[in-house]
Amino acid sequence: MLTVCLHWSPPAVLRTLDFVGGLIGKDATLEALLSTEDRIFNGVYRPDVDDPQLCQPFQSSFWELHVLRERHWDARVRAEAEKLLVFSPS
Repeated sequence: MLTVCLHWSPPAVLRTLDFVGGLIGKDATLEALLSTEDRIFNGVYRPDVDDPQLCQPFQSSFWELHVLRERHWDARVRAEAEKLLVFSPS
């Protein structure tokens, strides 16, 4: 979903970022995808593997949030991406 946000209109991106934030809030393991400082990622996700534990879901990161924060033309999108990148559970 975050990858297609790079091509969607700002209203759709904002709704998607809100949805992703909700997912992260419900599943703490997803927070690991926000951090790029404490781990090294090889970016290899294995969608061809049926077992979710073996497809290397945490070998990547939400790199799209960095692009949205730094380069999106809409200030609202940049602000929402920033909020997700500094996410802290409530």
